[in-house]
Amino acid sequence: MTRMIPSIAASLLLMVGTSVIPKEHTFTGEIMDTDCSPIGIHAVVGPLKTKRQCTIDCVRFGAQYVLYDPDIQMAYGLDDQRRPERFAGEAVIVTGTLDKISHVIHVLDVRPMD
Repeated sequence: MTRMIPSIAASLLLMVGTSVIPKEHTFTGEIMDTDCSPIGIHAVVGPLKTKRQCTIDCVRFGAQYVLYDPDIQMAYGLDDQRRPERFAGEAVIVTGTLDKISHVIHVLDVRPMD
């Protein structure tokens, strides 16, 4: 009986440990910034300013890149702030793991939506 206790404890620890590890998912949306994402649109001012330029300018002035999902009107924070820059203002697919408490995606990959 005493030999079974460590075995049972190890089995329980393994089951709990694997259920806590976040699973990799894909998320779709648009690379936006924290200034524009609460309203779900870009503050595009002037005929030459694009969604891309709006996003880059907002980040330059202190905002952060986020993935905005228009279907659920939600913005996810992105822990990698370098990769999203090249996709600013574009529809993308982000692969990563989601911290459900902070709503931040640990970014593994960002690619344009086909």
